[in-house]
Parts: sequence; C-alpha cells; structure tokens
Amino acid sequence: MAAWGQRLAGVRGVLLDVSGVLFDGAEGSGVPIAGSVEAVARLKRSRLKVRFCTNESQKSLGDLVRLLQQLGFDISEGEVTAPAPATCLILKERGLRPYLLIHDGIRSEFDQIDTSNPNCVVIADAGESFSYQNMNKAFQVLMELENPVLISLGKGRYYKETSGLMLDVGAYVKALEYACGIEAEVVGKPSPEYFKSALQEMGLEAHQETVALSRGRLLFLPAGQPSRGLHVGARWSSDSAVHQNLLGRLDHPPPGHTSDQLSENLWEEV
Repeated sequence: MAAWGQRLAGVRGVLLDVSGVLFDGAEGSGVPIAGSVEAVARLKRSRLKVRFCTNESQKSLGDLVRLLQQLGFDISEGEVTAPAPATCLILKERGLRPYLLIHDGIRSEFDQIDTSNPNCVVIADAGESFSYQNMNKAFQVLMELENPVLISLGKGRYYKETSGLMLDVGAYVKALEYACGIEAEVVGKPSPEYFKSALQEMGLEAHQETVALSRGRLLFLPAGQPSRGLHVGARWSSDSAVHQNLLGRLDHPPPGHTSDQLSENLWEEV
C-alpha cells in the first residue's frame, strides 16, 4: 500500500463530476448520493483544491448550482466548469453562428450568441427535442457548409436518473458524424482541453497531479499529462455499497488492493 500512499501524497487537487457522482437526477430535481454532501464538505476543509467539472447540458449553470445548494452541497457558480459557458466563448472567439440543437433548459446561456444564418451546429443533451425534424435540420445545415463545424457539449453514451438509464448526446453526435462524414469538436469531458481549463481555473499547473472522480471512476491525472487519466476504479452500480463513500469504495480496485484500503488512503491525505 506504500505506493498508493506515496501517489496520493502528491495530489494537489480534486475534480468532481456532478451527475451520477454527487446526485442522481430526476424530473426537475434530484437525489443526493449517500455520503456525497459530507464528502464534499470534508474535501473543502482539506488542503486540496476542489473544482466541479460537469457535462450537464439540460440545466443552466445557475439552475444546476441552485439545485445542488438545495440538496445541501457547499458550491458556487465560480467553482463549476460547465460546457455551455465554455462553448459560448468558443463561438464568440471564432465568429460562429450556431444552429442550436439543445435542451430548453440551457437556451438562456446562448442569449448573447448570434444564431442567424448558421455556419455551425451546436448539439447537447436535448432530451425530447431530439426529434427527426430537428436532427435533420442539423444535418442539412452541416451538409450545406463548405467546412462543416459540429460542436458537442460532451459525448456521453448514457447517464443515470432516478427513473433509470437515459440515452445521452453521444449517440446523436455519432449519427451526425456518420451522415456528414465529419468529426465533432467536444466541449466537455473527456476533451483534454476541458480538463486543462478546469486545472487553470483551480490555479494548478499541468505538472501538479490531480484526482478526478467521474461517474464512479477514480482517475489520476498524471503530472504533465492532465488529459490522461489512470483508471483505477469502475462504474458504480445503482444499488452498490459504493454509494456509502464518495471517494473510494470502488467496485474493482487494482490487483492487491481492497476498496476500503484505497478509500482510507485517500481520506488520510484529506
């Protein structure tokens, strides 16, 4: 266990995913995962720098933070890296005018963006707005462009809500990529640039090691390689005892290590 203790001793920051790590979503609300509120509070009392890094694209940043606060989390908008605000910066910097295939919950984030005569497509977890009509419109916009640009807010396969597993934006992005013969630009996890921007917002350099917890995976972001996470955990099951401890009761820890040992080592560093 000495090797794990030494590795954790070098950690300077923690990136926390939100959905599926801090809470499970429900229609208009959510349910905190057992132990997550206390875990975040303890992390914030530690020497570690903490930031929340999410692919949430059905709620505006303000709405997401208010929900988390209502659920008992100590969190502010300034502590969250979210894809919609990051995408707006990219659109402004590059003079892009998007056709927005997004959820109504984040449409307000794009109020200051010119959407006339689109020269790109922005796609997110649009939920019920993923109709044939809207997907075909996005396809048509892309096919009419000499240099089509497709920007995706994350590229997840699915996520968990209290009602069950939900299909995420990745499947729809793949459809447009296939039909148009292009590759989407991803703003959000697992984009290396997204992790780098989160590190910058934490005030950490790429040479300082960081731990990221994302949907039941405990990741080390190695020094000098912030985009390459070492996977030492596994996806959580909905009824697992994993939920009793946010930061370490991993379903399948590395050979020779138990879940409890990894958890204890991390907490010792906290």
